[in-house]
Amino acid sequence: MLVLPCGRSAHTEAGWMAGSGKRVIAYIPEMVEPELMYKLFDAVVGDLDELVKVLD
Repeated sequence: MLVLPCGRSAHTEAGWMAGSGKRVIAYIPEMVEPELMYKLFDAVVGDLDELVKVLD
């Protein structure tokens, strides 16, 4: 899970995990325009209710 705000290292690790077939979810509590590369991830959520639904 990538929890924003976070730095470049966390983004690099999340990208590597997605590229190796691991499930990756980006949690953006203050929803801003997401990066195009977040389409690599399994989900991009903006609140805890969405996050719980995705994790179920």
